[in-house]
Amino acid sequence: MKNLTLSIVPALVIVAALLAFYPVFTRGYFGEEINQPDTSQPETGQSVSYEELQLAIDTTTVDTNEPTIVRFFLADFGGPFNIVHGLLLPNPTVSDPDYKPIIWSGTGQVVDLEDETTSRRIFYMNLHYSQEHAEKPPYDYWHDGRIAQISLDLSTLKGSFWMVGTDYNAARDQFSEGYDKFNLIVVGELPECLKEPNVPDDDSDGTDLEVPILTGTWDVELEFYEASSSPGVYGSGSLVLVITEQTRQVFTGYIQEPGDPYVNYINGAVAGHSIRIGGYDISFTGTLDPNEIIGTYSNIPLASDDDDYETGTFIARKQME
Repeated sequence: MKNLTLSIVPALVIVAALLAFYPVFTRGYFGEEINQPDTSQPETGQSVSYEELQLAIDTTTVDTNEPTIVRFFLADFGGPFNIVHGLLLPNPTVSDPDYKPIIWSGTGQVVDLEDETTSRRIFYMNLHYSQEHAEKPPYDYWHDGRIAQISLDLSTLKGSFWMVGTDYNAARDQFSEGYDKFNLIVVGELPECLKEPNVPDDDSDGTDLEVPILTGTWDVELEFYEASSSPGVYGSGSLVLVITEQTRQVFTGYIQEPGDPYVNYINGAVAGHSIRIGGYDISFTGTLDPNEIIGTYSNIPLASDDDDYETGTFIARKQME
């Protein structure tokens, strides 16, 4: 009986000690001080904006012969680069009716390039590209994987696109290397995150910036894509823009083709370095740099007109007296 008592006492002491220190031993597993992750979100004040960039690649869809449009979505965190996601829903062909979407993802950044004579702002996008084709047993089941780079000149709104990579045919366990290169052009409005910042000349909020004098004659050079009943074509041309009257930010005038007596009357407005011009069947949107305007335009014919739809870029330079 004595021996049994002596053996029980140390065991009771150990149990009591374990119970006393139980909160310390278990704090790291069940408590909040050591291992519990902090799921609260810090108040950083950071905002994210999303804008769309549409680029027309110089290939045409099968049925409509219109340019291939790729839609890119840019996430702007207020830093030096953007997160980029792209989507292309290709026009299916008769031979491949289950043509799958093309998905792009990566990053983009505006880079200032300078040499002895020019200064340019280029938007570069480094992207991963993937696409799955329809399965056609027993011969074809292609999976495309590419690395792509897009460079876009933010002055001319034109650029180039190349991609290189390896495609895999799962039906035949076959690899095929590929390389492609295309030209491209901006369609529609340039996202705000890619526009050059408008920095006032003083410490004001920019509302009292001096409005430039726009009245006079401007030579306009056009580069465009024209959609006609036959396959669309790329072309170039010229117009003459005459601004006859200006009251602060608004102005009126006309445009015409050189040597053509027909005139198209326009109205326009300027705000900071941004300018909009609208006429009977044409509209211009661009940025103003004292005596030069660079931007995009579209010619939307009315039902009674025989003209074809045009969209493209323009550069207008003021004639100096």
